[in-house]
Formats: sequence, C-alpha cells, structure tokens
Amino acid sequence: MASLLKSDLGLEIASLEETGWDNHAAQGADTGIHANQLKKVAEAVDAFMTDLGELSDKVTLIVMTEFGRRLEENASLGTDHGRASVMMALGAVPGGKIYGKWPGLGEDQVDKVGDLKPVNDYRTMLNFFLESKMPVLPSIWKA
Repeated sequence: MASLLKSDLGLEIASLEETGWDNHAAQGADTGIHANQLKKVAEAVDAFMTDLGELSDKVTLIVMTEFGRRLEENASLGTDHGRASVMMALGAVPGGKIYGKWPGLGEDQVDKVGDLKPVNDYRTMLNFFLESKMPVLPSIWKA
C-alpha cells in the first residue's frame, strides 16, 4: 500500500483486512491470542507509516474493527463480543485529540448485559475524515 501511495498513481482510498479476531479464550494482556493479533497490527501500522516517510503527513490511516468486546473477562480468560470499540486515526490528523464523544468506562456506561454503550457511529467518524481537506483521502486498515 505504501508503494502504491508513493508511486503517485492517484490512489485515494484503500482497505486492508486482518483476520483471526473471533476468539474468546486465553486472549492475554501481554501474551495470548488477542495480544498477538494486536502486536501484528501494531507492527504493520509501524511499518506502513515508516515506509511512507514524509508522505505520512498527507495520508490518514484509520484502524478500526467491525465489532466490539465486553469489558469483563469471561470464564475462559477472554472476552466475548460487545457493542462498542475503538477507532484510531494516524498520520494527517491533529495529534493528541479524541474525536467524537468519550464517555469513559464507568459502570453507568455499561448496559445490563455487560456491553459498553456505543456513543459514536463509525460512519460519522469516517465521513469526518473523508470530508476533510487532506491531500490524500484516508487509507483504511480494517481489523
């Protein structure tokens, strides 16, 4: 993807996917299934942004997932599907900001089945970046 962007062929939007996230046991914090998946994505993001070099100031990388996770650990040392998650934007975005609403992780933010209540629609957030005046439109990393 970085090579395509650097070749200046006019690429405006791209999507990549990392599979293997549908796990519910032995996810781990530093080691484990989920921790290993997160490490792979972190290394890929680092390699992509490093490879872009100076172009990284003109490209927005969005890292997101299509499903969330529960806050509480289940009996098999994992987490089950939830409703809310996180979306990260890197590159051509002002740093140190949280876009959208951040309600926190308090008990009042968890519904009766144990899911964090979503407060932002990912489509609204993607639209925010697509409508901005960036020289290159967002590349989307879907995990």
